[in-house]
Amino acid sequence: MISRFPTPEGPAWLYVEARRPAPDTYVITVAGDLDRHSRDRLDDSVRTVPAGRPATVLVELSGTVFMDSSGLTSLINAYRAALRTGTRFPSSLPPSRSAGSWR
Repeated sequence: MISRFPTPEGPAWLYVEARRPAPDTYVITVAGDLDRHSRDRLDDSVRTVPAGRPATVLVELSGTVFMDSSGLTSLINAYRAALRTGTRFPSSLPPSRSAGSWR
């Protein structure tokens, strides 16, 4: 689902898709701007992880264009929730991404 959010800088967009490609794996794909205006979409998707607690929840971030500290906070909170239940929580970034490229 693509959501557009009004921001002082203009409309921002975020695409979030949650799917279960295997019984023990849940994948959340995120693309666009993950910031204070859109982080609730990611938070909502994380909350929909099935009660059966899959062994792995993968957050696929390769389409993420921008992420601010509130987007990072959402990821950290999701990671901590996964730790409490024993769920693996890797994230996926393209090889060209580094800490310096999140602007």
